Amino acid sequence: MYDLTEAEIDLVSHDIDRQGLTYTLLKTELLDHICCDIEEEMEQGMTFNEAYRKVKKQMGPKRIRQIQDETLYLISKKYRRMKRLMYGLGISIPIIIIAALILRLQHLPGAGILFSLAFFTAGLLFLPVFVLLRIRDTRRQNEKVPLGFYLTGMIAGILTITGALFKIQHMAGSGIMLTLGLGTMALGFLPIYAVIRIREARDKQEPLNKGYYILGVIAGILFIAGALFKSMHWPGAGVILFSSWLAVAVILLPLLVLNILKQEGNRPGNFLLVVLAFSFISLLTMMQLRRPVLHMLDSLITTEAGIAENATYFSHRSNELLGSERLADHPEIQSRMQAIHAEAGDICTFIQELQTGMIRAVKEENLAAVQPDGRIRFTEVAGKDRVEPALDVLVAAGDSESMVAKLKTMLEAFKNTSYSTAQDESLKTFIDKQLVLTVPDSTNGSWEQIHFSESVMQSATVLSMYRSTVRLIEYELLSELNSGLGE
Repeated sequence: MYDLTEAEIDLVSHDIDRQGLTYTLLKTELLDHICCDIEEEMEQGMTFNEAYRKVKKQMGPKRIRQIQDETLYLISKKYRRMKRLMYGLGISIPIIIIAALILRLQHLPGAGILFSLAFFTAGLLFLPVFVLLRIRDTRRQNEKVPLGFYLTGMIAGILTITGALFKIQHMAGSGIMLTLGLGTMALGFLPIYAVIRIREARDKQEPLNKGYYILGVIAGILFIAGALFKSMHWPGAGVILFSSWLAVAVILLPLLVLNILKQEGNRPGNFLLVVLAFSFISLLTMMQLRRPVLHMLDSLITTEAGIAENATYFSHRSNELLGSERLADHPEIQSRMQAIHAEAGDICTFIQELQTGMIRAVKEENLAAVQPDGRIRFTEVAGKDRVEPALDVLVAAGDSESMVAKLKTMLEAFKNTSYSTAQDESLKTFIDKQLVLTVPDSTNGSWEQIHFSESVMQSATVLSMYRSTVRLIEYELLSELNSGLGE
């Protein structure tokens, strides 16, 4: 097969340029195609000039320009479609999320489906389309494409969004995806972004303070780590989140404002605008964060009061059974009933001591909310939304084991006693369903972490739930034993 020389290829290339071809990527393809056609004609015995004239005659004098126009039109059409798709998705996703929030607040069906649709659309459609358009726009500006930066951000975003969706739907694998997504974003995306911006400023000889980007990356890593720790119920989330906000509010923001003031042409009004904007954003953020917390606390207070009332009710009913006059003629059954009552009472007393210890760890004055029967008026308790006191009293290990671990041991022993005492199989099934001390294999975290790693109010509510359950099982066991007195 005949191969064209460098001089012949250069001649064809110059002719293509003279015909007005400006799209570089298309020129390479056309040059290769024309040269292949010339070589095929030369295989039939023609000279280079004869073969080239024949190929040009077949193509026509304006064909190269027409090919370029057709190619650019198709590319531009596809680009416009992708851009319209991106804008459509960008508008639709917030609308779907708002609709889902409205349904959730109104307790109407369909909120879960809409949340899933919004997360799916954002992670698997919007992000890839956005990244593709960003890459194309960068190439059209004849700039170097930071492909690793775009791909790292896209992968981190998809993993994070998918993990959040799985977390909301309580599906397996959410913890792994959230850890990988947020970890990639913190340790990959943010540092790469800072390096690219610093390098671009250096290449363009623009003034740039590296400290801002370094501090921004550190604050971003801390904030993402805090969000990950919070979602995974790992200890230390509050400290990490506070450190990130401290870095932004005390260090990064003042330095940024000082830099703005040093720049020429800045007016005092610009500084005032910056201060007002940040103040408004901070106030709005705090209001939005505080509102659901207060609403949740009010709901938990009502729930805990109802659960505690149930525990008191079943305790009174059990005392009535223990006071039955027929027990005097059945000392063995009376002894078994008193043993169950004593074991249940020890657990309930220990639970009330844990609740009292938590509110006391917050503030000594909270002890005034403790009633004579051990129940607590949580409406009068200060700092019940704090997490650290609950962790310190319940989860923090002492000389041997944590308080909540001791509680679990007591509950397991009571469950075993209940099993051995119950005669009816349906009662055993009831006990097994009511007193659950394990978590599903798909759940991230232990029983202690799932139930006792949140606020004082939430932990107190869970404790009251177990106290009520113990009293209920105690009453059912005593009722069964009492029913056999006449046999």
